[in-house]
Amino acid sequence: MTRWLFGIFLLLFLVSCEGTALLNDFTSINGGEWKYGEKVSSQVEIKDTTQAFQLSVNVRHDVEYEWANLFCILHIQHPDGKKFEQRINLILAEPDGQWKGKGMGSIKEVRIPVALVKFPKKGKYTFQLEQNMRLNPLKGIEDIGCYLGKEEIVTDSASVE
Repeated sequence: MTRWLFGIFLLLFLVSCEGTALLNDFTSINGGEWKYGEKVSSQVEIKDTTQAFQLSVNVRHDVEYEWANLFCILHIQHPDGKKFEQRINLILAEPDGQWKGKGMGSIKEVRIPVALVKFPKKGKYTFQLEQNMRLNPLKGIEDIGCYLGKEEIVTDSASVE
């Protein structure tokens, strides 16, 4: 009985933790080869303009990925059509070469904080990511997407260029 109650408590705890995310997605990269100009897109409805949100990038990559980082261009389109664009450097490995994140086998998954964002207007925002490395196609990125949540993540972060 105790195990059953503990299991229910753990499940409720995990569901409540994910409940703070307004957006938490991954989009598969066709064949693990991300080509220039291929943008991954996500939309979210913002209703609270008083709250700061943690914007992060979710990455799943193969352990054979050749680089310790991933340069991307982040595009954000506001409800009124205003656009923002910024190059970001997502660090996937420690200086000693150890992959960040978690995973078993040949795939690693990491969530990399980009910025705390406060939205100026209510409405639908569109987030797009495109690869900005020197290789075309870029091999080894399996899935990528955005995370937007109310809690602040204080672990690794991306640099904005």
